[in-house]
Parts: sequence; C-alpha cells; structure tokens
Amino acid sequence: MLNLYHNSILIGTITDACANGFDMHGIINLLPSAEQYKPIFEYFQNQERPQTEEPPFEEHLLENWFIENEQNQRQEIGLPGIFDLDNRKHIMWRYF
Repeated sequence: MLNLYHNSILIGTITDACANGFDMHGIINLLPSAEQYKPIFEYFQNQERPQTEEPPFEEHLLENWFIENEQNQRQEIGLPGIFDLDNRKHIMWRYF
C-alpha cells in the first residue's frame, strides 16, 4: 500500500498501483483530510475547461505532492489526477 501526501497531510491510501506508460495508476481511498482538495481534483478532470486557463488555486496547493511507499520513503510527484470510474476512486500520477 502507498500513501498520498500534500506536504505533511495524508490525503489517502493507494492500492493496486501499477505502471501505465510514464504514469502510475492505482485505486485510492481518500481520507477526510482530502475534502479540501476535491475542488482541485475536479477542476483538472473537467474536460470542458479551456486548456490555456490558469488554475484558480494558489500555487502552493499545486506543488509539494508525494507518494510514500511501504518503507516510509517519499518521492515527489506532480499534482495527481483523481477520478471516479466503476464506482471506485482512481488516481494517476507521475514521479519527478
């Protein structure tokens, strides 16, 4: 199992992680601490938003995302994509 963090805040736990090209994919169980980030995840999953539009979020919310492995080692990632599919929450991310 992996953990998703924003700075030091645990956002969720990830299972079934696997590579998908350059991206990683898994199933995420979001914790109550993820509630404040849901507008960000929804914004970036909106296929109808103009791609040239600047995100309406403070920059510090878009940076400092990490995946922690079973050995408690963290690796920085880009802002993850979190979306619903088949009645489950999925996550996609890329390591830096």
